Amino acid sequence: MRRITGLAVIGVILFSMILVTIRVLLPGSGSTVPRLSVIDPQKCQMPCWLGIQPGVTTMTEAVRLLHDSPYIDPQSIQPFGPATNNISLQAEWYDPQQMISDVHADITKQSVIIENEPGIDLVKIILVHVNIRLGDFILRFGPPTKSSIGRLPNGDLFYVLEYPDLGLQYDTYLSCRHGQSMVSLYGSTFVLQPTAEFVSQVGGLLNTGWHGFSPSIINNITNGYQCRT
Repeated sequence: MRRITGLAVIGVILFSMILVTIRVLLPGSGSTVPRLSVIDPQKCQMPCWLGIQPGVTTMTEAVRLLHDSPYIDPQSIQPFGPATNNISLQAEWYDPQQMISDVHADITKQSVIIENEPGIDLVKIILVHVNIRLGDFILRFGPPTKSSIGRLPNGDLFYVLEYPDLGLQYDTYLSCRHGQSMVSLYGSTFVLQPTAEFVSQVGGLLNTGWHGFSPSIINNITNGYQCRT
């Protein structure tokens, strides 16, 4: 038993060392670390962002917390969405170019979206658009419980990491082609919802499990979709 425990500890240490080494060696890899600190819950138990907890924080309180955040432009906070029973909020980063410079143009004007429980002044889900390298993200939150890959109508792929125990999901978009480095992919959408009510946003899509940073999983998917090489 001691031998097995010792091997497990060594494995964890080696995994951490590999991630750190990759992050140091990759060009520009350190640039996503400040962004990671913005979504790190720190003193607030997950799922949590800027002190806002789905299922706990009211929408009224969420507005105050957004106004008090140095990362959010207070002038950008506004109601969003046509549903009569939903009081969705939309806000933008104080410095969008620093936070979402690699995000698709169609979401640069909705950096943050907070939706309420229908008919109730209570936060249900938080969507934060922010570029963070997956290598940095996994170094902070660990390997996901589930990962899935699906194809978008335009032919591109999306890759989803799920952490149901944390009420956390992180999505990234990637081209439908071979040879993409998993560790250098950039996530773009950070999603939080109550752990007791966590609902997979990818439904019945293929659950790939977690196979580390090998490009083989993406290559296998692109072969199935007959993507370009």
